[in-house]
Amino acid sequence: MRLQHLRRDAGLTGKELSARCGWHPAKTTRIQKGEAPPSDADIRTWCAACGADDQTEDLIATARAVDSMYLEWRRLHRNGMRTVQEGWYAMHEQTRVCRVYVSNVPPGFFQTPAFATALMGQITTFQGTPNDVAKPSPPRSPAPGSSTRADIATSSSWRNPSCATAPPTPTQCAGSCATSWP
Repeated sequence: MRLQHLRRDAGLTGKELSARCGWHPAKTTRIQKGEAPPSDADIRTWCAACGADDQTEDLIATARAVDSMYLEWRRLHRNGMRTVQEGWYAMHEQTRVCRVYVSNVPPGFFQTPAFATALMGQITTFQGTPNDVAKPSPPRSPAPGSSTRADIATSSSWRNPSCATAPPTPTQCAGSCATSWP
């Protein structure tokens, strides 16, 4: 996204940037859409073409950090998601303040076991990792009064096609939160 902003700030179209960089316009499109990661050389060339050499090193460092995070994420999930998910349970139970914002699916605390199982199955299929999804435990929360929750979910998260499989209902949310249902 930052590379696209640099291009726009320089007043260049994708084709003009591609010409300055000496590569096919499809490469510019793939980089801007996140379909192909830019190499360090690509970032240097892009910044030079936009007259933004002062941002080169920061962009390269950011790209390397993203690559590192992705590799760590893949390492954690290579044997499935169960171990990672179970690691969050104890931490969640000890949490005093929990703030959640979710824009694509209902927050985990409000997911039914059937919905969570279906969603996790879809995620493992997408990731190409083992489907080690067991029957999820019901949401466990700290003792009443010992913590505060603030869950914000966009109305579209409740309409996500994934919710076709056993979505949480307003009744299931009623006792644990004040809900404005779409």
